[in-house]
Amino acid sequence: MQTLTPNEIQFVSGARIRPSDWLWPAAFGALTGVGTFVVTAFSATPVGFVTSIGTGFLIGGSLGAAHDFLREYDL
Repeated sequence: MQTLTPNEIQFVSGARIRPSDWLWPAAFGALTGVGTFVVTAFSATPVGFVTSIGTGFLIGGSLGAAHDFLREYDL
């Protein structure tokens, strides 16, 4: 049985999705959350502010990961 190197492991499943592939969309999503908070005055509390950032981060990261998944598998 052969031991795989870290570089070989990333290609075992055929996917080459790296954290950097979803990190930028997530960061822009967080900035969108900040913009939404500021423009719409979603909530005047710190909890509302953090919720806006977190929601934007999750949505942006999800869209970025979905885009990379679809691109990787030609869907």
